[in-house]
Amino acid sequence: MPFQRFAAHKPARVRKGVYQCGDHGSVASIDTALASGDAAAEAVLEDLT
Repeated sequence: MPFQRFAAHKPARVRKGVYQCGDHGSVASIDTALASGDAAAEAVLEDLT
């Protein structure tokens, strides 16, 4: 992994109907990317109900 000076957590829901996911939202790693995708899917499901 590359050196990362600052890793700020970014929420999955930007606003209702707009979501973001990927390892750019925290520490760059495959685990972070997968967790981010899961969080975005959960946010979409919450907004649909």
